[in-house]
Amino acid sequence: MELEIMGIKTSYWQHGEGKPIVNIHGYGLDHRVMEGCIEPVFSKIDNADNEWKRIYFDLPGMGTSEGADKISCADEMLSFVLSFIDKIVGDEDFILVGYSYGGYLARAVAAKREKQVDRLFLLCPVVIPDKRRRKLTPHTVLEHDSEFMNQLSKSEVKDFEDFFVIQNRYTWERYLKEIKPALVEVDNDFIRRYYKEGYVFSFDKYDQGKYFDNFEGPTVILTGRQDSVVGYEDVFPILEHYPKGTFIVLNGGGHSLQIEQESEFNHIFRNLLY
Repeated sequence: MELEIMGIKTSYWQHGEGKPIVNIHGYGLDHRVMEGCIEPVFSKIDNADNEWKRIYFDLPGMGTSEGADKISCADEMLSFVLSFIDKIVGDEDFILVGYSYGGYLARAVAAKREKQVDRLFLLCPVVIPDKRRRKLTPHTVLEHDSEFMNQLSKSEVKDFEDFFVIQNRYTWERYLKEIKPALVEVDNDFIRRYYKEGYVFSFDKYDQGKYFDNFEGPTVILTGRQDSVVGYEDVFPILEHYPKGTFIVLNGGGHSLQIEQESEFNHIFRNLLY
C-alpha cells in the first residue's frame, strides 16, 4: 500500500487488526528485516490477526519509498515517522518496535509521544551515532558452516560475513530474503549524504553524556553480546531513562541476532506482548 507523508510517496504494509504495532527498520534496510522477524511470532499466536495490527513501512530513500531529496537530517526523518504514525495509527495507543537506527528513531518517538506509546521494544538500537566513538566487540564468528559457505562466491557473501556471527545455510537464506534486497535497492547517494550531514538529532547531546530518552512505559532493550555494529556497552547507560525497562544482552547474537537466535528473540518479544 502507499500513502503520501510530507509530500513523500511512502510504502507500507499491514497485517491483522487490533492493537497497532509500529515497526521501524534500520539504516539502509527496509520493512522486510522487520516483517521477517516479527511475523513468525504472530504465526504461533492463536487469533493473532484479530488481536494485533502489525504495521511496517519503508523510510524515505529506502525500500520502495521515495523522498530522499526531501529529507536532509534526523530531525526531518523523525517528523516523517511521527507524521506516518499520525496518519496510520491516529490517536490510538500503540506498541513501538525499532531496530538499529530504527531504534534510535523509536527512542525519540517514545520520548515525544510517551502517553501514546504503550510499550517499547528496542532491538540492537543505535545509542552512539558517531561510529568512531562506539565501544564495539570485535567481529567474532561463532559458527561457520564451511561445507555450505564454500559453495558461495566471495562477492556473494562479503556483507553477510561482515555482519553475521552465525554463518550457515539458514542465516544465509534469511539474509537473502530480509536484508540483501534492501541493500541492492537503497538510494546509496542519499544514505551517504544523510550519514555525513544529518544522522544525529539536533537535540542529542550524547557527546556531552546527555541522552534524550524519557519513557516510563514497559520497555525491553535487546542487544547482542557479539554485536560489532552498535555494540551493547554503550546501550546500557540509557536504561536509567526507562524505569520499567528490561535490558538483555544475548550471547550468540550479533547485529542480526533476531535471525541468529530466532527462538530466543521470539520468546522475548512475545513476553513483551503478554
